[in-house]
Amino acid sequence: MSGEWESYYRRRAGRPPRESLVRALELFDGPGLAVDLGCGSGIDSLELLRQGWRVVAIDGEREALAWLERAVPPAWQSRLEMQQVMFEAVELPRCDLVNASASLPFCGPAHFDLFWGKIVMALGGNGRFAGHFFGDRDDWSSNREMTFHTAEQVRALLADFEVEWLAEKEYEEERPGGEWKHWHSFEVVARKGSESIP
Repeated sequence: MSGEWESYYRRRAGRPPRESLVRALELFDGPGLAVDLGCGSGIDSLELLRQGWRVVAIDGEREALAWLERAVPPAWQSRLEMQQVMFEAVELPRCDLVNASASLPFCGPAHFDLFWGKIVMALGGNGRFAGHFFGDRDDWSSNREMTFHTAEQVRALLADFEVEWLAEKEYEEERPGGEWKHWHSFEVVARKGSESIP
């Protein structure tokens, strides 16, 4: 694993779960099955487990899953399944929630449409998506191996959903090496309508 990812996991350790996940969980009547895409060090997976959910945690980095495995209390382990797989090869189970905190942009443009289609298909009626898209004004938007979206493109991706919360955010943040980065993202909670079930 690259030193940059390890540094990211260390910085995220101990932080609260993402706002998009917290908002999504408030809208469910009770726990079900969640897929945590790009689980990283496991902050969101741990929150899901804490609230009684069964979780399939997916990440392409072995060390990410190792961070999560070390953090999971023994009493929760039976409700956690971990998969090391890249997004372009993932197969998703039918589930109630797909959570993708700052991970979708790392699926390259050549695979993104198929990947997003798998997310839509995996969600049952009234299932929810919670996660982030990176916007076209993000400093990384020139990286052709990552996927970025305009506001119009995000709305098109959510055509099969009722958008329950959407926040467009732009801010500057100092990264570990001392350089500053401009972030541009769309944070989303959206419910799949029962009429859109295939």
